[in-house]
Amino acid sequence: NFSSMIEMSVVPGNDATVSEVELENAYVRYNDLVRGSGEDHYSIRVGVFHPWEAYGAADRGLTNLTRPYFQSNAANYNGSTSFVLWADQAGAELGYTAGKTSIRGTAFNGYAVNGNGDVTAAVGNEGPVKPTGAGGSSQLKDMQFYAQQTLTDNGGSVGVLYYDGRKYQTTAGNAFKDKFKRTSLFASYPMDKFLALGGWEYGKDNFWDTGAGTANGTFKSQGYFAELDYNAYDPLWFGIRLDQFDPSRKTPDNEIRGTTYMANYSFDNGFQLLSQYEDKRTDKGFNSGTQKDRNFQIRGIFLW
Repeated sequence: NFSSMIEMSVVPGNDATVSEVELENAYVRYNDLVRGSGEDHYSIRVGVFHPWEAYGAADRGLTNLTRPYFQSNAANYNGSTSFVLWADQAGAELGYTAGKTSIRGTAFNGYAVNGNGDVTAAVGNEGPVKPTGAGGSSQLKDMQFYAQQTLTDNGGSVGVLYYDGRKYQTTAGNAFKDKFKRTSLFASYPMDKFLALGGWEYGKDNFWDTGAGTANGTFKSQGYFAELDYNAYDPLWFGIRLDQFDPSRKTPDNEIRGTTYMANYSFDNGFQLLSQYEDKRTDKGFNSGTQKDRNFQIRGIFLW
């Protein structure tokens, strides 16, 4: 009935000679059957973990090395909110699975920002990051709800994610509490050798209005991705993903768009090769043009 997982990564710090150890997973889980219900079961998970577990479009991509833009970029109107959907956090999760339907509710301790500016799990009273004069940050807890219906055994599913959070924010030296929300929908379905996946996200945040001197105003963010994967033959997959994310719908000409081409080859011995080419374009404002970023990655993974 009990299981656990610990996952750590060594990543470069701000100084090229310094590395940081990032704790991605460190949790304990308890599972048990619901008496008289066949295979229906509930689960309790406590510790540090990825924000959600899923199947299909809400899961980590089959062929890509990076998450969709709306999961990996923060909303930003007159200052970055720092928060991204896909960030490890410390918390407690209660779940129930009935047949092919699963529901998870999670209470998170909030998040911290490391030396690289990346969001990490806040353990104890360290997060969310607290600006001067903002009060006790350890009292801010976040809630998340995820529900999923598995449609097929080869990638088909639909899911909905809702996140309700609180964090302290500083804009132009003014500290305020951001009461933010994120809603996401995911869907995927197989068609012969193809697997179609897609997702949409809507966000709402408070911002500091310098004219009014309050944080009562709100702004919205929004994004989506559409992906098509092709199974050339059993161990070889190719894929293409289109991404768009608008960090603030109140601000014109600030969208992030990209096309990612991917390939994945799995050997029979647990070794896997993944590669991708990303063409990313970020609008910098009416008078600043578009920033173009192109990169190629290839990565080997060995599981044993």
